[in-house]
Amino acid sequence: MKKIISIMAACALALSMSVTAFATEVKPDANGDPDPDSGNTAVSLNVDSGYIITIPETVELEEQSGAKTTYENDLTVSADAGVRINEGKSIVVSMASSSYDSGSFYMTAAGADQYKLAYEVTVDNSTIANNGTVATFVTSDAAQTSTLHFAADDPTYAGSYSDTVTFTIAVQ
Repeated sequence: MKKIISIMAACALALSMSVTAFATEVKPDANGDPDPDSGNTAVSLNVDSGYIITIPETVELEEQSGAKTTYENDLTVSADAGVRINEGKSIVVSMASSSYDSGSFYMTAAGADQYKLAYEVTVDNSTIANNGTVATFVTSDAAQTSTLHFAADDPTYAGSYSDTVTFTIAVQ
């Protein structure tokens, strides 16, 4: 009877021993020691990029009186708070128009094929060329903006002038 109780006590003691769980299968060696006595577990996390870029659908140039009459207005391109992209990368917004010619953007009057009204786009007093960068945004918890200033001289002819610009967004 003492033998059975001793065996049961030894089994209970063996079962109550603390063994660290490993991703690797651990078995006892010939001496009863764990083999292997350590293991590795990979820890990982995958975080997707996230951002919202807002570009207004229209900008209406308004008459500005001064020494010379011009038509101007601002358009703000913005990135909402919480931009998250890969380290060392930035979101680059560029602008282009098929009407760009000889260093200027052009609007045409509705129904007019000949008369083109040149206009200029600047960001921080720098003139933007066709396919030029108008905004650069980086990972940030704060909202980010870039203000584009559109300006045209006083046109010779009356009419409703327009152009369409295309904004391209890329992570570079």
